Amino acid sequence: MVSGRKSREAVEDYLIAVYRLENIYGYAKTSQLAKELNVKEGTVSKVLRGLSRKGLIQVISYKGARLTESGKELAVKILRNHAILETFLREFLGFDVVKAHELAHEMEHLPQEVIEAIYEKMGRPAVCPTPDLKQPLQNVDYVPLSNSVEGRCYKVKCFINELRCVLTKFKEVGCDVSCLVKVVGKGVRGITVRLRNGREVILTLDESQAVGVEEVACDEFNNLS
Repeated sequence: MVSGRKSREAVEDYLIAVYRLENIYGYAKTSQLAKELNVKEGTVSKVLRGLSRKGLIQVISYKGARLTESGKELAVKILRNHAILETFLREFLGFDVVKAHELAHEMEHLPQEVIEAIYEKMGRPAVCPTPDLKQPLQNVDYVPLSNSVEGRCYKVKCFINELRCVLTKFKEVGCDVSCLVKVVGKGVRGITVRLRNGREVILTLDESQAVGVEEVACDEFNNLS
């Protein structure tokens, strides 16, 4: 039997996934949720029906799921905790962005007083918030990679919404937060960026919306050893 705590955490995981996908695509499709949560589509459909009965999501036929106001309020609270913990793991303990994301996911259900204590001990640092959070921790200057210009260079500031597919692509080529990239291709199918090590990442336009960047001079991209 699934404990009450585990059941609550599972519900929260779904709400976060719906929130992230909805921010990018407008709706969270069953297939997208199954991929993001690494579960079967049948399981997703069953959970979504339960969340709908609880008034946390709304399911639109042929489109997908969207959070209700009460569902979004709960998701925002969890995402704030995740942002604090991921910043701690990455900036203070040295984990790469993918590992920090995975560990923060496991830790985001810690008692709130523990998370707030960690945040205070870090000195309340700036973090990269998810777009449209009602209570972002602090503002961070970045633009989505989808707004980039071909031929220009950028520094990766954060991974907005932290979709697994995007994190994995950058992890595979050795690009973490603060790495430099050059946009070498941009079209209707997506964006291609090149790293200083010569490797490239190809993102769909939707995926490129999930990468926060800051423009830098290409001299910086070319000259760093």
